[in-house]
Amino acid sequence: MLKLNDENLLDTVKTGKHLLIIYKDVCPHCPAVFKIFKELERTKPGDINFAQVDVALCPEAKKLYSIPGVPTVLKIQDGKLLNSWPGLRDVEVYRKIIAEM
Repeated sequence: MLKLNDENLLDTVKTGKHLLIIYKDVCPHCPAVFKIFKELERTKPGDINFAQVDVALCPEAKKLYSIPGVPTVLKIQDGKLLNSWPGLRDVEVYRKIIAEM
């Protein structure tokens, strides 16, 4: 899973399909999201990119995408934010998001 920051975020997501996990190291729920996404990443379609963004190291992401809190999952296609899901969700929610991309 790619790690994005203020320097590479916009260039990375400007083309293609992306699911970004917005997190902080101190977030108690974020490890559960990472565990789910590590499994989903193994079975995902090849045209979807998974990445993680630590808002402590990438404050522009928080402003740009109006992140309400962590964890938040962002669905981005060709540079456009299509949807966001704040909070920890069931694995089936994330599977549905991927299936609909």
